[in-house]
Amino acid sequence: ANQEFAPLDKDLFLYRKNLGLLQIPSLVVASILSKKIACGLSHAGLDIRVGRGGNFGISYEEARENAFLFKEVAALLNIEVKCFITHCDKGYQGGIGRGESLLALKKIFEGYDMPGNLKNHLSECKKMSTELGIMVNSITMKVKESDLKLEFDKNLIAQGSSYEAFYKLTEGIEQQPHIDIFLGSPIDGYLNFDIYKIRDFIVELQQNFIGFSDPAGIMLVKEYGEFSAKGCLVAKLRYDPSLINEINLSQMVEKVESFFSVMNEPISEKTMEII
Repeated sequence: ANQEFAPLDKDLFLYRKNLGLLQIPSLVVASILSKKIACGLSHAGLDIRVGRGGNFGISYEEARENAFLFKEVAALLNIEVKCFITHCDKGYQGGIGRGESLLALKKIFEGYDMPGNLKNHLSECKKMSTELGIMVNSITMKVKESDLKLEFDKNLIAQGSSYEAFYKLTEGIEQQPHIDIFLGSPIDGYLNFDIYKIRDFIVELQQNFIGFSDPAGIMLVKEYGEFSAKGCLVAKLRYDPSLINEINLSQMVEKVESFFSVMNEPISEKTMEII
């Protein structure tokens, strides 16, 4: 939203934010569709991420109910919609942080070292694209990683950059030092972590520096719900030595270790739902 497209939505969003009303589904639906109308769209796809950080519900039941609300209102506006419901509490890409997000893209484009949850997320994104292609053009599209890389490169060029610059940046991130994080639980079990606490920790670090900083990130070695022995390696804490000093580092490691624990029973996997 801006002064040209759906300007009232921009003002309403700020008003909702000031009142702490960002997560009211009916207002979220109105906000999303106002921009679809402004762009003159006849079809749309909605990625609904279930979890405490989402706007469409913390459970699959809430998410389904709000997905049907979104489709109902969109139909009144002659916009055909498909909603895709996924669970985001366990993470999508195998790492948390700005640098880790870029590395996840690089692993997809270059086709190496992809953790299981990133492979699954890539598969789900491909399925979303295919479903939308069928809805709009009644054709089945086959999405290849090489096609994704090509389109990503076009996007970078349009913004005055290049894939070479992206590659060089991610190379630098991969070469930054890291510290191993071990499971402090006194017993074996199924790995548990609170991804929101991890994100809050990283965002708090970023806010200590001016500009779009990337002082640290966490790469998961084990996935949520994976059986883990006490004392095993569960993650790696990456840090930028030009921003993080040794005193802060020891405190950071202690903090990060506290985010990991174990569960007695594994959590059943949730597959993407299409509505």
